[in-house]
Amino acid sequence: MGNVDVKKIIIAVVLILILGIGIFFAVKAITSSGKSYSVETIKDSEYKYFLVYSNEKYGVLNEKGEMIIENIYKEIIIPNPTKAVFICKKENNETEVLNDKKEKIFTEFKKVEAIQIEETNSHLPYEKSVLKYEESGKYGLIDFEGKIVAKPVYQDLTSVKYKEGEILAKKDSRYGVISSKGKVLIPFEYEEIIGDRYYNNGYQKSGYIVKTETDDGYKYGYINYKWKKMLDMEYTGINRLTDIEGDDIYLAVAKNGQYGLIKNKKQEIDFGYQSITYDKDSNTLIVRQK
Repeated sequence: MGNVDVKKIIIAVVLILILGIGIFFAVKAITSSGKSYSVETIKDSEYKYFLVYSNEKYGVLNEKGEMIIENIYKEIIIPNPTKAVFICKKENNETEVLNDKKEKIFTEFKKVEAIQIEETNSHLPYEKSVLKYEESGKYGLIDFEGKIVAKPVYQDLTSVKYKEGEILAKKDSRYGVISSKGKVLIPFEYEEIIGDRYYNNGYQKSGYIVKTETDDGYKYGYINYKWKKMLDMEYTGINRLTDIEGDDIYLAVAKNGQYGLIKNKKQEIDFGYQSITYDKDSNTLIVRQK
């Protein structure tokens, strides 16, 4: 075992606990049209494993403060601190995945990586129920038991911004979205897919702005949070007015450089404006003409 700087261990554990404060354990099921998955958040008291940094190397402590992975690695990722799955990078950049007994796991897969999540309300930076793996230059998903969730048929797998539990998948040079259970949520038809940033106690009701290339340039459409297409690919720009709370979806949409407003599927303001925004303090729509 490498020499351990106790002070650095204590600081690392305290920082991790602080980061965990305010996170509560829950599994929220999201279901629509037979498609479902769960998003897990973790309370600090549920943490079992902690990253520790000492002598310019990383190791892992368990909840008893015991060093279960020696501090000999250049980098260690703990995707889910309740699961004994540690992705350890050596100085030569080779990666191995270990459990709490220092045993190599998932060795049947060429390469296993955590999926980093972006712009969500999670305090943990990785998907907590799935990992991606590589086979013959393509990617698939496995769970934390090593069970294949999605076969390696994708050119890439990353997170959907603002949508934890959903994976942005690239197939045949087009993007779609699959769930953490491997279910296709949005078909592979788009050049780009992003969450619309609507936040209401989480991003669960955030929809998707989708983009594709046409002979007339890029066009945008909209898919709601139940994965139903709401607007066809006929707009040159779409922006959700995220400060308007409630179940109704307000979208500032552009055609030929002119903006209008759509509420759900209905045109509320005709095209003819340079921009349309919303002021939450005055509860007022602000339209700007050239």
